[in-house]
Amino acid sequence: MIFFLKSNNHIPTSQVLDILKGTYIDDYTLYSVAQYIPHEERFTNWWDSKNNCKESKENYSMIDHILTTKNLQKKIKKAFMYHGYKEYCGKWDSDHYPVVVDFDFNL
Repeated sequence: MIFFLKSNNHIPTSQVLDILKGTYIDDYTLYSVAQYIPHEERFTNWWDSKNNCKESKENYSMIDHILTTKNLQKKIKKAFMYHGYKEYCGKWDSDHYPVVVDFDFNL
């Protein structure tokens, strides 16, 4: 399931997220935490599509998601995607950026 950055004018190549969110049925609805994150920051993965080891916007996509219920959605204090490290060829850590959500259960 790959969801490209809207800022790149890419569109999802799958309906899986809509299916998981309950978009097509009335029994339940889940909400993406990404709606609280600015579009230009909505990326969770780097893939060197041209195999040239160069960082470019086209190489970022959003393939990691956190979905919440309406009740949990109301308790979101802060949400972001941690981009504190650079991507490059030959590194040993993950090519994914974590999605982080802080909840306030006193709300």
